[in-house]
Formats: sequence, C-alpha cells, structure tokens
Amino acid sequence: MIYLLWGAGALVLLYLVRRFLGDHQQEKSRQYEIMEKRFRFDRRTFRSQWGKGMGSHFSLDGAYRGYPVRLYSHFAGEGKERRLWTSVTYEALFAGEREFRLNGVKGDECSRFGITDSLISEGALGEYELYSQGSGVGVAFWNDELLGRLEQLSAKGVGGSISLSKGFLEYRESGEMDTEEKRLHFQLVIVFLADVCDELSLVAKSGIGG
Repeated sequence: MIYLLWGAGALVLLYLVRRFLGDHQQEKSRQYEIMEKRFRFDRRTFRSQWGKGMGSHFSLDGAYRGYPVRLYSHFAGEGKERRLWTSVTYEALFAGEREFRLNGVKGDECSRFGITDSLISEGALGEYELYSQGSGVGVAFWNDELLGRLEQLSAKGVGGSISLSKGFLEYRESGEMDTEEKRLHFQLVIVFLADVCDELSLVAKSGIGG
C-alpha cells in the first residue's frame, strides 16, 4: 500500500512540475514571439529531450539598421555548476581587431567576460569596468549619448556585460528572457548595441587604431 501512495505522490509531483514548466515555457515563447514581430526577426525553437515545450530554447535572427543580429539563450555546465545566459550578438566584422570588455561591477558576476593579456583596465564607466587595448575603443569612444544609454541599461540593477572581440559585439546576462520586463530590457539592448555599431563604423572608417 505504501508503495502505491509513493507512486501516486510521485505522479502528482511530476504533473505539477510539468505544469509549472509548461506555463513558464509558454510565457517565454510569448516574449520571443513579440520580439520576433517587433523587429521582424526569424524565430527558431530548439526542443528539449524532456518533451514538447519542456525546457525548450529559442533564438531570434535577423538584422537591425543593416547589422546582422542574434538574440539567444545558452548554457554551460551541469547540475549545480550549470550557468544559463541570454545574449544579443551583433556581427561587426568592420571593427577589425579592435577589442574591449565592459564588465558589470555589481550583481551579475556570471555575465562577466574574461580579460585577455592584451587588455588593460581604463577605470569605471558608470556601473561598468572598461578594459580595452585602445585602438579607438577606449574611454574617448564612449561619448555622452552612449553613456546615457548605458546608464539606462544599468538603471534597474541589471548587471549584464558587453564584449567586442573578433568582430562580434555581444551583450550577455544571466537568466532567460521570460517576462515582459526582461523583453523590454532586451529591446533596449538591441537598440543600444546598434548605436555602438554605428560608432564603431565611424572609428573603422577613420582608420583610428586600424
């Protein structure tokens, strides 16, 4: 009899877990769908081994202001060591070998990018620590307009980080885009990174640090 009770309890627990995860997946899918229509991106779904809608991941691909862009979730590790991020990445091959990191100094330690030997600290920019090798993307690169948008991103304590490396500009933060608030935040990220790409294109055209 006790085994039957355990079995029934396990089935109820499994049902509740699947119901919770299913509701979460639906909400996450809805936010990606809204973003897909807002920016006219292409949405892709990567199914989980646990079944339809259970733990699926999504990505959005397209272009914004003529720059190829991708928004996607990704993870590394297993169990307690598992880390989940959401990233927005712009292809900016015109930036050449220019490189920098803007690592959030508060909150989201997991979002921070590694610092290579070629980069040096240039101090704080608002809630971020800037590392660069110069080449036109040091402190002088971050004009008042860019700094204003950067301040918007960190206004709610979100500690995402930004990297330019090998012609790719990436914003990364822990967690998923699974609520309306987070979607609105990532809409700001998409616009902000496009502004950064505009400035990078000017630096590249000028030949500074090329």
